[in-house]
Amino acid sequence: MDESVEPETYQIVCNNMGVKPAGSIAKTALDKSADKFKEIYPSTSQQLKDRSYVDDLGVIEEQLDSLKKRTQEADEILADAGMKVHKWVYSREDVEADSVELGNAAGNLA
Repeated sequence: MDESVEPETYQIVCNNMGVKPAGSIAKTALDKSADKFKEIYPSTSQQLKDRSYVDDLGVIEEQLDSLKKRTQEADEILADAGMKVHKWVYSREDVEADSVELGNAAGNLA
């Protein structure tokens, strides 16, 4: 190694593995996207940042119509990060079975 020569510096400008295989990259992309939308959808943005783990997204609301609106907002935020929810699963049994799948309140990233 020649110590008299200035070292060359390189920078990664494109992550070729995307957001799906690496959880920390996905979480960073999700958080940055949520930050971009925090003025438009403050509650949804905060919920996505605080209630998400790996590919499980926790979005809550007390009324079903409000929850559906919140999940639409989450879809818009996630689309900005290049992410898409495969299917939203709602926890309340009084939800019409033909409109959603019943189960835990979560969204699973595709």
